[in-house]
Amino acid sequence: TWGGREICDTPRIWMQSVQLEREQELTEAAESLLKIALEKHPKFAKLWMIAGQMRAERGAYDEAEKVFEAGLEYCRTSPQLWVCAVELEASQGNFPKARSILEKARVRLPANEELWYHAVQLELRAGKPKDAVFAVTKGLQECPKSGELWSLAIDLEPRAQRKTKSMEAMKHCDNDPHVILSVARLFWRERKLEKALKWLERAVLLNPDLGDAWAFRLVFERENGQAESAENLIRRCRDAEPHHGRRWISVSKRRENWKLSTEEILSKVEAIVDAEVKKPDT
Repeated sequence: TWGGREICDTPRIWMQSVQLEREQELTEAAESLLKIALEKHPKFAKLWMIAGQMRAERGAYDEAEKVFEAGLEYCRTSPQLWVCAVELEASQGNFPKARSILEKARVRLPANEELWYHAVQLELRAGKPKDAVFAVTKGLQECPKSGELWSLAIDLEPRAQRKTKSMEAMKHCDNDPHVILSVARLFWRERKLEKALKWLERAVLLNPDLGDAWAFRLVFERENGQAESAENLIRRCRDAEPHHGRRWISVSKRRENWKLSTEEILSKVEAIVDAEVKKPDT
């Protein structure tokens, strides 16, 4: 509300007001609020991210590019804003430009796990698995404690080398849920189901906020357990109310999913994970 913004003129209140208008599909009102919000709080990266995403949603990619460029003048240390600029180019297949932006970002923000994660994903999207392996190796040199990068490194290894890579990962971050999840998946692929279950359960207990771990745990339960145990797992996830995980966020952050319950988001993420699990292993 206007009153709320006048009383509490914080960037977060402005952002929430913009998102409320977007949720009701009042695009013009959202754009007007965003313009004022950016004039008042130009150093709040999330406002620039929303502004660029709104333009990209309506296919105005050149405008979105300019918005992200303008935002980076104010928020050069925001890895998320750099990633938005990279994603915009990658979504159009402009991989050389996306790489160039990422390189600039890494100069500005060395040893940044988020930027290295997206560097790996960019090469995978571009169909260059060897370059993805090179990127994850470089990323781990700069961020040796990154569970997400170790998890990617395990998955990118040829099947025969994954066990060795997972042992190496455990030496660096033995209590990271991403690494635990990758180890669980190794056991799962080998049909060592008791071990897989133990490690999947460990992942959800280590970080109940990691929605992806709940989805993997649920897919495993449906495949190998009983209907009532799956229902119990859904209840546990609902109680935990997870908000993180790459797959989880890819669902929950979509505008059409903003009003979904935890259980509804879990169902959509479960479908993503199920497709991954069923993919032939190479």
